[in-house]
Amino acid sequence: VVPLEYIVRFGVTSGSSILKKYQSLSDSAKRAYEQELGLSKPMGVWEMLERPIYDLTSKYEPEDRAVSKQEALMMSGLSSEDFLHTVKLAILGGWAVRELLEGAGLLLWDLKWEFAVDREELLFVDTIDADSFRGTTFLDVEGRKLVIHYNKQAMRDYYRLVHPDWYAGINEAKAQAQKIGVPFKQVLKAGQNDGQWPQTPVVDIEFLDLQARKTALIRQHVASERDAAAIRADLHATGEAEVEFYRQRGLLGELLQANAAG
Repeated sequence: VVPLEYIVRFGVTSGSSILKKYQSLSDSAKRAYEQELGLSKPMGVWEMLERPIYDLTSKYEPEDRAVSKQEALMMSGLSSEDFLHTVKLAILGGWAVRELLEGAGLLLWDLKWEFAVDREELLFVDTIDADSFRGTTFLDVEGRKLVIHYNKQAMRDYYRLVHPDWYAGINEAKAQAQKIGVPFKQVLKAGQNDGQWPQTPVVDIEFLDLQARKTALIRQHVASERDAAAIRADLHATGEAEVEFYRQRGLLGELLQANAAG
């Protein structure tokens, strides 16, 4: 397996690393970064790029680390020609997945690929699932355009909005672990045992069922098991049910604040 992850980006999400980098730059540096990415206007959140771009990260380190193209080539163990070929495959594969998901009414913002070499042949060795791509839809909710996530971001938002104390503890534990050079889970467990941070909460079964439903529908679409229009309608209904989940708990305002695109 090539020790890299290839991230292909078709658009800019609110949590995107390229957006965070862009927002940290001076005005002149922003213009230069726009040119580097091939943008003809300032970068905007929840907007599609004019052409896809790619990033590379390490795979077998304790945490994924962004690497330059030069370092990635050295880490890959591939020839320059084969390395360039993996980049082309990642982007072409991304276009194929984008077209596939659009059939189910989902917008593809980014996805990751992994590759392996088998007898000098380059192969995709990754899956198409909620852990590897960021797919969304938009719903009109109380006059605003709400982003509905059909990927693991939905679970992140659940913890952040429904269990904010636990979520804050997780971030504190991560920061402390990085500072002292100790594995995150070890720091978290010790802090939870000492009462410094809340214990890991039990996820509402209703919310888990919604996420399982999303995953099942996407799998059915990828496997061409059902009509695309029917799956599109079911995915839309699942998104509406998720909005209602937050509404019933008095958290719709927080959800809109976190994920409204306009």
